[in-house]
Amino acid sequence: MRIRPLVAILVCVAATTAAQAPPQAPPAQSAGFQLNLTGATLQEVIDILARQLKMNYILDPSVRGSVTINTYGELQVPDVMPLLETILRMNGFAAVQVGNLYRIVPSKDAVRLPIPPQMDP
Repeated sequence: MRIRPLVAILVCVAATTAAQAPPQAPPAQSAGFQLNLTGATLQEVIDILARQLKMNYILDPSVRGSVTINTYGELQVPDVMPLLETILRMNGFAAVQVGNLYRIVPSKDAVRLPIPPQMDP
Protein backbone atom coordinates (compact mmCIF):
# COMPACT_ATOMS: atom_id res chain seq x y z
CA MET A 1 0.00 0.00 0.00
CA ARG A 2 2.93 2.37 0.45
CA ILE A 3 3.83 1.92 -3.20
CA ARG A 4 0.77 3.77 -4.46
CA PRO A 5 1.69 7.21 -3.07
CA LEU A 6 5.22 6.81 -4.45
CA VAL A 7 3.87 5.88 -7.88
CA ALA A 8 1.54 8.90 -7.79
CA ILE A 9 4.48 11.18 -6.97
CA LEU A 10 6.58 9.73 -9.79
CA VAL A 11 3.73 10.14 -12.28
CA CYS A 12 3.23 13.74 -11.13
CA VAL A 13 6.97 14.52 -11.45
CA ALA A 14 7.11 12.92 -14.92
CA ALA A 15 4.08 14.90 -16.08
CA THR A 16 5.56 18.15 -14.73
CA THR A 17 8.90 17.47 -16.39
CA ALA A 18 7.25 16.68 -19.71
CA ALA A 19 5.21 19.90 -19.55
CA GLN A 20 8.40 21.95 -19.04
CA ALA A 21 10.41 20.34 -21.85
CA PRO A 22 11.69 22.88 -24.40
CA PRO A 23 10.32 22.83 -27.93
CA GLN A 24 11.94 20.16 -30.07
CA ALA A 25 13.13 20.62 -33.61
CA PRO A 26 11.05 18.88 -36.24
CA PRO A 27 12.74 15.75 -37.56
CA ALA A 28 15.28 16.46 -40.27
CA GLN A 29 13.93 15.16 -43.52
CA SER A 30 13.74 16.06 -47.17
CA ALA A 31 9.99 16.62 -46.97
CA GLY A 32 8.57 19.80 -45.53
CA PHE A 33 7.86 20.41 -41.87
CA GLN A 34 5.62 22.60 -39.73
CA LEU A 35 6.36 24.81 -36.73
CA ASN A 36 3.83 25.40 -33.99
CA LEU A 37 5.50 27.23 -31.12
CA THR A 38 3.87 29.54 -28.60
CA GLY A 39 6.08 31.77 -26.48
CA ALA A 40 9.28 29.88 -27.36
CA THR A 41 12.48 31.73 -26.58
CA LEU A 42 14.22 33.38 -29.48
CA GLN A 43 17.28 31.21 -28.75
CA GLU A 44 15.19 28.02 -29.08
CA VAL A 45 13.68 29.14 -32.38
CA ILE A 46 17.10 30.10 -33.76
CA ASP A 47 18.41 26.67 -32.80
CA ILE A 48 15.46 24.82 -34.38
CA LEU A 49 15.81 26.70 -37.65
CA ALA A 50 19.63 26.52 -37.66
CA ARG A 51 19.42 22.74 -37.30
CA GLN A 52 17.20 22.57 -40.38
CA LEU A 53 19.75 24.67 -42.26
CA LYS A 54 22.76 22.82 -40.79
CA MET A 55 23.95 26.32 -39.94
CA ASN A 56 26.77 27.03 -37.47
CA TYR A 57 26.10 30.11 -35.36
CA ILE A 58 27.19 32.15 -32.36
CA LEU A 59 24.66 34.17 -30.35
CA ASP A 60 25.46 37.59 -29.00
CA PRO A 61 24.72 37.63 -25.24
CA SER A 62 21.98 40.23 -25.83
CA VAL A 63 19.88 37.88 -27.98
CA ARG A 64 16.63 37.64 -26.03
CA GLY A 65 12.96 37.53 -26.88
CA SER A 66 10.04 35.23 -27.41
CA VAL A 67 8.45 33.93 -30.58
CA THR A 68 5.07 32.52 -31.45
CA ILE A 69 4.93 30.89 -34.84
CA ASN A 70 2.35 28.60 -36.38
CA THR A 71 2.82 27.26 -39.87
CA TYR A 72 -0.05 25.32 -41.32
CA GLY A 73 1.57 24.64 -44.65
CA GLU A 74 4.74 22.70 -45.20
CA LEU A 75 8.00 24.64 -44.81
CA GLN A 76 10.73 23.57 -47.21
CA VAL A 77 14.46 24.11 -46.63
CA PRO A 78 14.59 27.11 -49.05
CA ASP A 79 11.93 28.80 -46.87
CA VAL A 80 13.90 28.47 -43.63
CA MET A 81 16.60 31.15 -44.04
CA PRO A 82 14.14 33.89 -45.07
CA LEU A 83 11.94 32.84 -42.12
CA LEU A 84 14.90 33.02 -39.72
CA GLU A 85 15.94 36.42 -41.07
CA THR A 86 12.39 37.74 -40.68
CA ILE A 87 12.11 36.50 -37.08
CA LEU A 88 15.48 38.04 -36.26
CA ARG A 89 14.57 41.37 -37.91
CA MET A 90 11.24 41.50 -36.02
CA ASN A 91 13.20 41.15 -32.77
CA GLY A 92 15.93 43.66 -33.65
CA PHE A 93 18.67 41.18 -34.59
CA ALA A 94 20.53 40.13 -37.73
CA ALA A 95 22.54 37.13 -38.91
CA VAL A 96 25.93 38.09 -40.31
CA GLN A 97 27.84 35.39 -42.16
CA VAL A 98 31.60 35.24 -41.61
CA GLY A 99 33.03 32.24 -43.41
CA ASN A 100 31.02 29.14 -42.45
CA LEU A 101 29.72 30.76 -39.27
CA TYR A 102 26.80 33.10 -38.64
CA ARG A 103 26.94 35.66 -35.88
CA ILE A 104 23.52 36.57 -34.47
CA VAL A 105 23.87 40.16 -33.23
CA PRO A 106 21.74 43.26 -32.63
CA SER A 107 20.88 44.88 -35.98
CA LYS A 108 22.60 48.11 -34.98
CA ASP A 109 25.89 46.23 -34.47
CA ALA A 110 25.69 44.26 -37.73
CA VAL A 111 27.02 47.12 -39.84
CA ARG A 112 30.19 47.32 -37.74
CA LEU A 113 31.14 43.66 -38.03
CA PRO A 114 34.10 42.84 -40.23
CA ILE A 115 33.06 41.47 -43.58
CA PRO A 116 35.90 39.69 -45.36
CA PRO A 117 36.49 40.79 -48.95
CA GLN A 118 35.36 38.36 -51.61
CA MET A 119 37.38 37.84 -54.72
CA ASP A 120 35.92 36.66 -58.02
CA PRO A 121 37.48 33.41 -59.29
